[in-house]
Amino acid sequence: MLGQLKELKKLRQIKKQMESVEIVEEYSGVKITMNGAMEVLNVQIDNPEDPKLEKYVRKCFNRAMRSVQKSMMSNMGGLGSMLGG
Repeated sequence: MLGQLKELKKLRQIKKQMESVEIVEEYSGVKITMNGAMEVLNVQIDNPEDPKLEKYVRKCFNRAMRSVQKSMMSNMGGLGSMLGG
């Protein structure tokens, strides 16, 4: 039981660490801010009348997702030590 509580505490620390990471990606006037938990924090659009806006949002979002994934992979060393690895 005590071991499970320690693991839960470690998982909460990891989640908090992931939420503190912020990635900002920009593409053709679209700017997306995302945290390490892959939650979108902010979206800014320079030209909402642009006929290609949907494409730009999609590309920007995908780039942000890849950036978050890369960031989390590079931080896995620190996360692994928290998990006892």
